Amino acid sequence: MEQDEADDLTGTLTSNSVTWNSSEEGDEGQDCERDVQHCAADSDGDMDSLCEELGLLFEGSHAMIWKHFSWDKMLGDFTTKAGRRSQIHVAISCIDDNPGTVQSGHYLWPAAESLCEYLMRASGEKNDKPFSGSVRSILELGAGTALPSLCAVQLFQETLEYLVVTDRDYGTLERARDNYETTMMELYENAGTDEGQESVVNEISSILVDFLPLTWEHHERQWKELKKRLQLDHSILKTDSGVTFDLVLGSDLMYSVDVIEPLLETVKMAMVKNTCGTLAGQFLLSQSFALDKDAEKEIDRVCRVLHLSSKTVQDTLSANGTKILEFRHMPA
Repeated sequence: MEQDEADDLTGTLTSNSVTWNSSEEGDEGQDCERDVQHCAADSDGDMDSLCEELGLLFEGSHAMIWKHFSWDKMLGDFTTKAGRRSQIHVAISCIDDNPGTVQSGHYLWPAAESLCEYLMRASGEKNDKPFSGSVRSILELGAGTALPSLCAVQLFQETLEYLVVTDRDYGTLERARDNYETTMMELYENAGTDEGQESVVNEISSILVDFLPLTWEHHERQWKELKKRLQLDHSILKTDSGVTFDLVLGSDLMYSVDVIEPLLETVKMAMVKNTCGTLAGQFLLSQSFALDKDAEKEIDRVCRVLHLSSKTVQDTLSANGTKILEFRHMPA
């Protein structure tokens, strides 16, 4: 990155502001331990299901913490406010611990912050822009704490019409919703001026944001249910029978080979059709751990079947960073 571009983007993670523990009695920890043992005894050998159940159990006894993210970035091509610096601020409540091997959306997984930084950097590039046209609709899959969604709703506020945050766990969705509401409140309180507060209300809080359950295993049925819910709840979507998305986001979603095919099938259904009827959206997936050879082969196989292309747009795994993949529909 050139120095003048670097000056336009800074990212900071502030110190933790609030910490609490949802387990006030010592007996609860013992109850949780017994539940874990019961869960393991009843498991049929499905490690993914076991990890998910363990994650839900541990959420009730882990300490929670608030993390505040702030970035300053030039608005780039958003010409209606050229030269004005926009501060992106996000408040995230998450489990205060190292996630380890437990699959839980209440943890803030490392790839989420990296995806936010990539989105801001890419949106500010003057040439070779990765986003084709205006981003009017965004979907986050397996959102967890929803950090990328809460960053994106501010980053693309000039053109964004609706954002849909999804996860398979209702409890995780409630945490994501709480994070959204807290973020909007802090944006309003920190605006400083009447004009700034009016901007938060009219330009950010007015964007349609919904939090819906979505699993990938039964992607076709689940997708129909999600579209029906959106069309029933929001008049803005009633004439949009497609309910598709310009940008699909995900972080640390490919944790096993088995999830790759249903995930990418869901992604293909989500991507928007342009005026020629071609799927034109894109899926950005950030991973904080390397995929093994079997997973890489499965990605290649599924992409061939679904006519998707994939390419690496960032790879800093060797420096304890992340890898970001971009998926698009291949032209016929």
